Amino acid sequence: MSTTRSLRPPGPMTGDILVCSAGGSPEPVANAVRVGRPEFVFFLCSKTTSGTEGTDRVVAEKIAPDLECGHEIVALVHPDELEEVYKACRKIERAISRRHKGARVVANYTGGTKTMSLGLGVFALRSGWDLECNVGKRQDIIKITEGDTPMIQGAAAIRADDAWQLASKLVGRHDYEGAVAVADHCLRGLQTRDRQGAGRDLAEGRARWAVLAAWERLDYEEAAKLASLAGMSDETKRLKALLRARKLALGQEAWSMKDRVDGLDLVRDALENARHCAERSRYDDAFARLYRATELLAQVRLRRCHAAGTGDVKPDELPLADGDRQWLEGLRNPRSRRVEIGLWAAFMLLEKLGDPVGDYFMANEEALHGFVSVRNSSLLAHGLTPVSGKHWKDQGQAWDAWLTRALALAE
Repeated sequence: MSTTRSLRPPGPMTGDILVCSAGGSPEPVANAVRVGRPEFVFFLCSKTTSGTEGTDRVVAEKIAPDLECGHEIVALVHPDELEEVYKACRKIERAISRRHKGARVVANYTGGTKTMSLGLGVFALRSGWDLECNVGKRQDIIKITEGDTPMIQGAAAIRADDAWQLASKLVGRHDYEGAVAVADHCLRGLQTRDRQGAGRDLAEGRARWAVLAAWERLDYEEAAKLASLAGMSDETKRLKALLRARKLALGQEAWSMKDRVDGLDLVRDALENARHCAERSRYDDAFARLYRATELLAQVRLRRCHAAGTGDVKPDELPLADGDRQWLEGLRNPRSRRVEIGLWAAFMLLEKLGDPVGDYFMANEEALHGFVSVRNSSLLAHGLTPVSGKHWKDQGQAWDAWLTRALALAE
């Protein structure tokens, strides 16, 4: 016969799942069930073996007979081994996801060995379960026997700090999208009051990472808007300069040599983006961006210094020798009837116009041929060969240096 009071709940069951670490005293567990009114209970117990009395027997004999809800006993042979406790919690989590998907889970860590309480508490924090511990007057510090009440424990600061630490690691490798996702996952689980307290730093970090994420995918408009909302004045100023440089490079606004925006920040930004890709081992993406940064340098230089757009060059409007003008005419697209030039022709045109960037290109053309050949073999260009870390070390970093020197000449 059970020695506990009836566990019949005073009202309808909540639909919650309760996970309890059970010790030798049945009363705390019984109270957790009685007050919580769960739909189902998982009891984390020590296992009865030959010569050892486990708490699984306490649950089976003194608690389970009075339960009005479903239950399962998960018994541990070694309740003082943290890894075994953690694996048992993982087993419980899988069972919950299969049979009680979407239910709120409450972990009561009052009973059991210290290792069982620690393991359940740590697992609950990482899994997003609510934490609960019975509190009340104690007759001694050995165990709770009566007069206790299960109470949800505040864990917002711990969860926010864990999320911050993980997000910071992702930010360190320029995975800003990942950092935003980590912050969002944590913030969704916090109460409104916690977002103003423990979650405030995380929310502010999230706002900054969202700016960097948009910037990293080259969405300058979105990044500028988010930066302004987040009060990031320096970033807002830089992004607005990039937006104006883009308009100038596209020919949407008139550009002169007196303009304070020289357009080179667009090239520098693409170069920095390439480096970020390489740091995340996305070497194909890195080479694609190096190519675009190189092409963009020629385009910006032609537009700003020579009023020429590579999508529609006007040979008769440029100060060229007759032979050079004929060369350009030979590049006219028979369908669009426009002179449209790519990377190589753009740098050659700069050289024919007496531009120092064009002279640099002609003097270092062979090196660039080697860099571009790796990019052209990539799946993101014209081939099927992935760009490797060795390619980045041998050719990518050299291309970065090539482009950095060219930028210095353009300043």
